[in-house]
Amino acid sequence: GRCIQKPYKDGLDKYNSDQLKSALVASVSHELKSPITIIKTNLGLISDGLAGHISEEQKKIKTLRNFLSKISRNIQNYSRKIYLMSLRPNNICLISR
Repeated sequence: GRCIQKPYKDGLDKYNSDQLKSALVASVSHELKSPITIIKTNLGLISDGLAGHISEEQKKIKTLRNFLSKISRNIQNYSRKIYLMSLRPNNICLISR
């Protein structure tokens, strides 16, 4: 894609645009992180043996839990970057398909 700069008619347009971007990022971040957190928590309970004895094969869920932690951190990092980008001047990126 390519980025162009679009002049805003007034400050209200920029405010509305920034509000929409922030709301979208917050919503997507929340919708992705919430289920991941629940799954990680339950995997932790299982891997710690709080749900009963688990076999050596089942202990490999720690790898999945670590993977989910990485995904969660990436979501948080990208959300932060997108939010910071929304604070920059009125850039619009066109994505070609």
